[in-house]
Amino acid sequence: IDPHYLNAKDVTKDTTVTTVKGWIDEAIQYDLWLVLIFHTVEEEYKDYNYRVTDFQEIVDYLALNRNLIRTVTISEAFSRM
Repeated sequence: IDPHYLNAKDVTKDTTVTTVKGWIDEAIQYDLWLVLIFHTVEEEYKDYNYRVTDFQEIVDYLALNRNLIRTVTISEAFSRM
C-alpha cells in the first residue's frame, strides 16, 4: 500500500448526502480506505461549508453501519501500511 495515496473525498456544498453514502457503501463493499474531508460545517451552504443537517445525516448513516466500518486514527492507519 502506498501511504501517500488514500481514498480521500472532498465534501463541498455541491456534494449530496446520497453521493457520500455511495462512497461509504463502496468502501464497505470493497474493504477500502475512505477519508471524508469537510472544510467547515455550518447552518447554511456557502463557499466550502457543508450544512449541519446534511452532515448529521451522514454521521447517522455511519452510526447505522458501524458494525461494518473499521475506524482508525491517522497514526494507526500509517502504522498498518
